[in-house]
Amino acid sequence: MCPLPEKLEAEDIERLRRDTITRGVTIRELETFFNCPIRFWFERVVGEPQPVEVALEPEPAALGSAFHEALRKFFVERFSKVFDAQHFGVGGKDLTFDNLREFVEAFGLRDERNFMRLYDSFAFSADELMQEAERLNELLLAEFEKLWEEEPALLIYETEVKEKVSVDRLVKLIPMLIQYDDRIPRIPVGFEVGVELDFMVDGKELSVRGRIDRVDIARGSLSVSLVDYKTGYLPFRKGKVETVAGKEFQLQAYAEMLVKLGFKVDVGKYIARMLKWGDLEIQELPFSTMEELTGGRLARIEESLDKLFHSDFIPPDKKDYCKRCPYNNICHWKP
Repeated sequence: MCPLPEKLEAEDIERLRRDTITRGVTIRELETFFNCPIRFWFERVVGEPQPVEVALEPEPAALGSAFHEALRKFFVERFSKVFDAQHFGVGGKDLTFDNLREFVEAFGLRDERNFMRLYDSFAFSADELMQEAERLNELLLAEFEKLWEEEPALLIYETEVKEKVSVDRLVKLIPMLIQYDDRIPRIPVGFEVGVELDFMVDGKELSVRGRIDRVDIARGSLSVSLVDYKTGYLPFRKGKVETVAGKEFQLQAYAEMLVKLGFKVDVGKYIARMLKWGDLEIQELPFSTMEELTGGRLARIEESLDKLFHSDFIPPDKKDYCKRCPYNNICHWKP
C-alpha cells in the first residue's frame, strides 16, 4: 500500500482534475464525490483494493450485479415474446438514450394498440405467473453460478442465496417489479441503458457517463420514468423529505441528463430490498419533487462538477458514511 499524505496538496488535486477531464467521470463517481471528496480521491488515485472484510459483507455489489443481469434478461425475453426484436438488440447493453427514441418509434410503441399488446402481456394469470417465476428463478440461479466461478470467495453465500431465491418468493416479487397499473400505464423498454453527455468545465469538455437499470415509457408519449434497483434498503424513507437531499443523487442526475437530451421525465422510482427478501419497498420521486429538492432546478451534476473543480477536498462530517466506506481502515481523514 502506498503511503498516504497527511493532507491533499494543491498539486495532488490539480493532477486529479486534469485526469478527470481526460478520462471523464461516471455518475456513480460523482455521487461518491458528492458524499466524500476523499473517497473519490482514494478510488481515482490511490486505487487500493477494498479490504476483504468489507468486500464480503452480506450485500456485496457482485450479488446485486448478478440480480440486475437476471432481471434484464427476464424483461428482454418478455418483450421478445410480443415483438420480433432480435434485429434491434432489444434490451442489450448497447442500447443508449441516443437511440431510445428510434427504438420506441421502430416498434410503434406510441401507438395505442402496440403499447397495449406489451402492457397486457404483463397481466399474468395465476398459472402464467408461476411459469414466469420459474423462469426468473432459472435466470437468477444461472447468474449466481457464474458469479461463484468468477469470485469463489462469494461461495460462502451460495446456500443462503439458493434458500432465498425461490419460486414462491418470485411469484410475489414479479408483480411488484412490474407494477401493472391502469392509472398511469407504463411499459419497460430499456434495461441497463447507457447515457453519456458532455459538460463544459472551465472551457473544456468533460464526459459524464452512466447506466440506468430500467427505463419505462408512458402510453402515447415519450415521457419516461427511471427505475433504480436497490438490492439492500432504500436510500431514504417515505415521509422524511428533509432526509432525501443528497441521498437520491443518481436518480436526479439521470433525470437531468435525460432532460438535456430532450426527454420528459415524469418520475424516478426505487425498488429495494431485492436481496433482503422482506416485503419489497417502492419509493417514487415525482419529477416536480426532484426539482423542489434541488432548489427548483435539476443541477446535481453541475453542482458536483463545480465543487470538484473549484473547491477544497474537505472530508465530510459523516460518521455513518465513514463506517460503511471500504477505505475506512486506511483513511486518517475520517471524523
